[in-house]
Amino acid sequence: MSLLGLLFASSTLLGPSSVYVQPDRIQGWQNDIRYFREELPKKHMNPFTILRKESFLKQTQELERSVPTLTDAQIYAGILKILAQIGDGHTTAYGGLAQQLRFWPVGVRKFSDGWFVGAHDKHLTPMVGAKVLKIGDTDIDDAVKKATTLVPHENESWVLSEAQGLLMNCDLMRGLGVLGRRNDDSMTVRMRSGEVVRVDMSNAKFPPVSADIIRQDRSKVPSIEFSRKSYGYKLIEGDSVLYLAYNRCQSDPEDPSLKFFERFWAEVDAKKPRAIIVDLRANGGGNSNIFYPFLSGLRARPEYNRYGKVYCLIGRGTFSSAMMNAIQLRQQTKALLVGEPTGGSPNSFGEVLTFELPYSKIAVSYCTKRFDLTDGKEQTVKPDVALSEPSSAYFQGADYMIDILLSSVKRKG
Repeated sequence: MSLLGLLFASSTLLGPSSVYVQPDRIQGWQNDIRYFREELPKKHMNPFTILRKESFLKQTQELERSVPTLTDAQIYAGILKILAQIGDGHTTAYGGLAQQLRFWPVGVRKFSDGWFVGAHDKHLTPMVGAKVLKIGDTDIDDAVKKATTLVPHENESWVLSEAQGLLMNCDLMRGLGVLGRRNDDSMTVRMRSGEVVRVDMSNAKFPPVSADIIRQDRSKVPSIEFSRKSYGYKLIEGDSVLYLAYNRCQSDPEDPSLKFFERFWAEVDAKKPRAIIVDLRANGGGNSNIFYPFLSGLRARPEYNRYGKVYCLIGRGTFSSAMMNAIQLRQQTKALLVGEPTGGSPNSFGEVLTFELPYSKIAVSYCTKRFDLTDGKEQTVKPDVALSEPSSAYFQGADYMIDILLSSVKRKG
């Protein structure tokens, strides 16, 4: 799961982070950092493959000494910066006091032609489709570089996935110096009309999971229908293609995975679609075994287990167990992987557990097992067919990658 999702799994809207002088706060944070320094090396399987232990100890000691002069957001950013240097996308920190951090009520996304506003509070509707130029007085590319220092990751795809949320976290951006002056809560954007506008965001700060957030209308995109479910399928393109959205590697109690995949393959056998599209782009992981009935069903059907019949969409949000499922499709079947490189790494740590910092209640996740799923040192799963989505398709309500695949299927007749 992404850091943004973890941060707001049970979030409430609270006031801004600020520096307090109460000894109990200072002592609480300092105790947390000492606990963090002591526990992570003991619990993580091997946290010092990239980050040197001496550097870890030095940085945590410096952060502990600096607590009296830092905001809660800056302390949390300090912890994330240290974790990011470990180079393990599963080892991160979330929850507790971190849930108090404020977000601007817009969502941004990186397309092939830049960063754009793709979700918005209802009073910011004119911003949808605007290209982001600056956060405060910081150019967007420089803001992304600074945000990258907070993202535990093995590859750049996961950085893009996580930066989408971090860039709108105004408290963290101020802590990083992206937002300079205390009263500078602004974004500079190029509107779809071409006009460059500096937008004041100071009166609208709350988590982007609010019910008031409106996303660009993409109701005709197949994946939207199943975005709140673990999985779902439907016939598209005049019933000639069967689309499978696989969004979470976990069984739905109301629709158990074994029965779901039985229905799926029964649909394939009855309707005989010309092709199957499996969508893993929004799947952040879970239990990789949930996907086994799809793999076994495909291997049992030679008429579909051949090149050009099954396409698997992957991308920056394909992480952990979903990334493992993509590798299984490549290694065990003739499915083609299409899209962007995965956010998950095939040669990395996993089997995640957590411990909690006593004062801030921030949860620190750590890994207990090493996985090496390929022979090389790859840190991402690259697609067989690389596609990068332009903003124009998204804001026209289309799914560029699915449309490309449908055109390919149609050409093959």
